[in-house]
Amino acid sequence: MRIQQGLADLNEQRRAEGEPPIGLGVGINFGKAVAGNMGSSSRLTYTVLGEAVNLASRLCGIAPAGEVYMSEATAREVEGNLSVECIGLHELKGFSKGCDVFRVHLEQADVIG
Repeated sequence: MRIQQGLADLNEQRRAEGEPPIGLGVGINFGKAVAGNMGSSSRLTYTVLGEAVNLASRLCGIAPAGEVYMSEATAREVEGNLSVECIGLHELKGFSKGCDVFRVHLEQADVIG
């Protein structure tokens, strides 16, 4: 949430300087993942793999600039701490069933931490 607020502040400054705004949509999910160096001995890349990572990536891909989308499981975990609303069932690439997607109400978000 702090990233989106910081980006909004930066974009105000950019507009004042005649620069175009920077857009960033965020997707959040949690779950099991595998993390580590992947590849060959000549080219290793640190990455994370798993269904939880794929869902977060798909949520990020559909989140408009300035928005934070999260999975149903994540929405349940933050219940009572963040104001969220279900924006409906979305068919996401790589998932056989539709996923309920939740949008965070950033204007009402009390940043945790």
